[in-house]
Amino acid sequence: EKYIRRQGDMTLTEYQVKASRTIPDDMDHDSRLRHAIFGLVSEVGEVAGILQKSYQGHDIDRLRILHECGDVLWFLSDLIGCFDSGLEEVGKMNIAKLEKRYPIEEGFTAYRSLHRQEGDL
Repeated sequence: EKYIRRQGDMTLTEYQVKASRTIPDDMDHDSRLRHAIFGLVSEVGEVAGILQKSYQGHDIDRLRILHECGDVLWFLSDLIGCFDSGLEEVGKMNIAKLEKRYPIEEGFTAYRSLHRQEGDL
């Protein structure tokens, strides 16, 4: 498989617990929610900006992309936490949705992407 669990890897829950210690504790729920959403959008924009530079002849800086993805993960973790949920739960929900949409024996198909079942988010 492409992804292998290595010694020292952490679970998404472990990440979320460690990351949560750096969430400002002086914000009310609505401020925290807005902070998480705007931060997430901003960090995704930074990733896009790195890739955009490749169209101008710049090399794609793998390490910088990964660091920015870490910032994306931090804000996503906080956003999910605002809804009293965890990265593990959201990850499981997403895999269940993908397995229903693209059965394991078939994997991704353009047809299934274009012709989703009623109620498929």
